[in-house]
Order: sequence, then structure tokens, then C-alpha cells
Amino acid sequence: MKNHITIDSEYMLIRHQSVKKGSQFDIVFAISAIRSIKEYKPKYILAGKAYDTEKNKKRL
Repeated sequence: MKNHITIDSEYMLIRHQSVKKGSQFDIVFAISAIRSIKEYKPKYILAGKAYDTEKNKKRL
């Protein structure tokens, strides 16, 4: 099991969560997380290097 959580640090709220069974690429989670938090217009996003791709940077 792998749990991915996106937290709004200003309001201390979970904005997105995904639990996956088995091995999957982190980039799949990053795409859905970015889509779900885009409406909140984040000032910055902190994430591990597995989420760092040029496509994800353009999604913001």
C-alpha cells in the first residue's frame, strides 16, 4: 500500500489523498493531485523528486 497526501499548510487541511495498492509510478499521483489543488492557486508546492517533471511544472 502506498498513501499519497496533499496538504494545505496554511489551513492544515488535506486537499487530496490517494491510496494505491502495489507498485505504481509517483507521477500518476502527481497529475491527479495537481488537478485537484489547482483551484486553490497554491503559491508553491513541496514534493519529492519523483514528482518533479517538466510536464508537472507546466500543469501549474
